Amino acid sequence: IADSDVAALCQEVCERLRRQSNSPALAIRCSGAASAVVQADADRVRQVLLNLALNAVEAMPEGGELELRVEPARRGVAVFIRDSGPGISAQTSHRLFEPFQTTKAAGSGLGLVLSRRIAEKHGGSLQWLAQPPGEPGRGACFRLYLPALPPPAAQVDLASEGDKSEADSAL
Repeated sequence: IADSDVAALCQEVCERLRRQSNSPALAIRCSGAASAVVQADADRVRQVLLNLALNAVEAMPEGGELELRVEPARRGVAVFIRDSGPGISAQTSHRLFEPFQTTKAAGSGLGLVLSRRIAEKHGGSLQWLAQPPGEPGRGACFRLYLPALPPPAAQVDLASEGDKSEADSAL
């Protein structure tokens, strides 16, 4: 755990996805704070951001918009990962963070579970933000919150969260 610039990690993820995207109809952008430093395991935070961004891209096979927005939050930083895809149904939303639950043909159903666990190990959180009722098709939005300083228990080796993420193996 060391100083990690979450805004720079978001830029890195956006650049990686832009290089690997085959769709001219996919717009990927980072916005918000130019710098947002927290005490974190940068590799694990990158893993979470990449997993959420890949989920969004996969939800928009015909193209769309993906935004990673970094905002100062009370005693930390929040990253909003928002897409313009079909969104998440109410039925699916109840199982989002349950192990082995997936809507993907080739998914393991562990990406969101591990991402939330990594956020929590840092003293943070990962939430799905529901869209207002009656507004389907506005995409999905997740909020990753990381405190500026993690709790002492977070100093424990975060590498125990798995050697390879779904996101890393997908690229």
